[in-house]
This record gives sequence, C-alpha cells and structure tokens, in this order.
Amino acid sequence: MNLIISRTVDEYIKSFTRPDSGTLELERFSSQDLTISDVRSYIEPETGKFINLLIHVTRAQRVLEIGTCTGYSAIWFGEALKKTGGRLYTVEHDIQLVNEAVVNIREAGLEDTVEIIHEDAFKALAGFEDGFFDIIFQDVKKALYVSLHGECVRLIKPGGLIIADDTLFKPLNVYYKFGEQTDAYNRLVFADKRLYSAIVPIGEGLTLSVKL
Repeated sequence: MNLIISRTVDEYIKSFTRPDSGTLELERFSSQDLTISDVRSYIEPETGKFINLLIHVTRAQRVLEIGTCTGYSAIWFGEALKKTGGRLYTVEHDIQLVNEAVVNIREAGLEDTVEIIHEDAFKALAGFEDGFFDIIFQDVKKALYVSLHGECVRLIKPGGLIIADDTLFKPLNVYYKFGEQTDAYNRLVFADKRLYSAIVPIGEGLTLSVKL
C-alpha cells in the first residue's frame, strides 16, 4: 500500500470513529510534562475504539493499563468497562500526570470504574496475583516493554490479551531508538511459545498476544 492510499484509508477510518464520551476531545489532554525524552503520546481515536470493541467482545472485567499519561486512553477503556461492569487499573509513576488524569477521569464520570495507581510499574504489577487480568495494555516507556513482558504474561489469564502500542515504529521509520525497542518486543512475543501473537496496523501499530 503506498503512502497516498494509506492516508486515504486512515482518513476513511477516522470518519467513522466517534468518541464514546463528550470528554474525549484530544486537545484537553495536553500536558506541559509531555516531552520527546520518551514517546508520551496519546493513542489514536481508532486505537481507542478498537480496544473498546475488544473489551465489549470479551466482556472483560479486569483490565490493566501500564502508562496512564493524562487519562485519554483510560477514558476510552473505562467507557467500555462501565458497560461490562468491569474495572480498569491504570498505572502511572509521574505525579503531575496522575493529578491531571484524576481530574479528566472524574469529569468523564468514571471515577468508580477507573482506579489510578501512582507507582513504579514493576512495584505496581508485583501487587497483583497470577492470572488476574483479562486484558493488559502496554503504553509505558518503550524501553520497558521487554522488561515488563514476564510480569504481563504472569498476570494475564489463559485466553487473555496482552496489547502493546506503537509497535510499528521501526517500519514507519519514526523515533529510531524507540523503534528498535518495540521491534525487540515484537521479536520477543512472537518467539514466546506461551503466546499467539499478531500485529494490527492501527494507529502506529498494535501487537496483540493471546495467552495459550
């Protein structure tokens, strides 16, 4: 697919992507703390819609998000979990981002559905029992994707989904250093015999792995 067709397809998909919440206007989630020292971007609306759909399809009850940022993705997931009767546990170590996310999630009316955990990711994950989650979403620092992999596999239930964002950075030729890190993650999960994985070209790439 050439670049022109790709943009056309992207625009077509976006034309069908309507936010589930009136609070999901992307501009309101900007933060002075967002820097290029690591990729702290927001998921694309079509990515939010896709994972929202997966939550509905699987009737997920417990979802873990690693990397809250200011709460944009948490609201997408929380809207779905509110309908399934489930709960989102979202982990963020940066207190400024936590404070912003608390406000955004409260304004979305999801404070009873979304629990924000202000903690280092490794410490936070250590507090959960094996197989606790139906879906895990990785959107933390790309350098941590590989390091967190073992814990994610431990925490996901058999038949559950581990989803990693931005996994097509390398072939898209963006953020070279981070592309190498997400490429290493892709190679790791595709070689892991405990998982069955596929890459979906939504946004800047999603790698989905089901625990066998």
